[in-house]
Amino acid sequence: VLTSRVYAFRARRLHAAMERALRCKIVRVVGPVNDAMVDQWIAAVRAQAKSGMELHLLVHTNGGDSGAAVRLKHAIVDHPHDLVAHVPRFACSAGTSIVLACDRVVLGPDSVLGPVDRAWKREQADTFAVEELQAHEAGVSVDVVRARSCADEAAADLLSFRARRRAMHYRIHPGQRLRRASEVAAVDEHLVTMLVHGGWGHHWRAIFRADARGLGLDVADAQAKAGEDFAELARLTHLSLPEDQR
Repeated sequence: VLTSRVYAFRARRLHAAMERALRCKIVRVVGPVNDAMVDQWIAAVRAQAKSGMELHLLVHTNGGDSGAAVRLKHAIVDHPHDLVAHVPRFACSAGTSIVLACDRVVLGPDSVLGPVDRAWKREQADTFAVEELQAHEAGVSVDVVRARSCADEAAADLLSFRARRRAMHYRIHPGQRLRRASEVAAVDEHLVTMLVHGGWGHHWRAIFRADARGLGLDVADAQAKAGEDFAELARLTHLSLPEDQR
């Protein structure tokens, strides 16, 4: 417990220094995506609504509960200022879905995202929708109805939150030139095909920076100093969490 408090103290100091240096607000989405953690993250996002400053979301997670992720995305897509996701190491599964709800994403050379197909428990193990559908195509008996339902829900979720965040972005920046609706729709449909319906591959196949750009995401390169600071803040925050939340 004492060691965790030391890490938490160091994380708070670094967090404050980074906000001063970058002239922004930072919310740390670090740890498993579950209701307890999401409650904290939502409160932190809501607290910055009147700050008047760009919000940087540090996302460092292997994912978790899709329902909890939806609750967080409801909060972030309505945030009234620019919203940037920083992924210094990895944001997989539900973590990627959170990143996709932001205006843009900053990735380092070793940062990874991943597919966002839904999963459920069966016989003490995770069962992923894409794997079920692939097994069905191979003639293996599976719960294809559940798999299709999960995939459809994940696709609708991705499309809905990206559209909502894009609408908010243009309200923040009314003078920006809008992309043609057909171009926007094509990018989002491609993301659904690749990340939800299995085009990219199995659930844990990594998506690196160049891959993310190829998928049509607005990706910036992490600057050396800032990238190191975000990675260290992620590490300290992770180590400050209770063991059952790491």
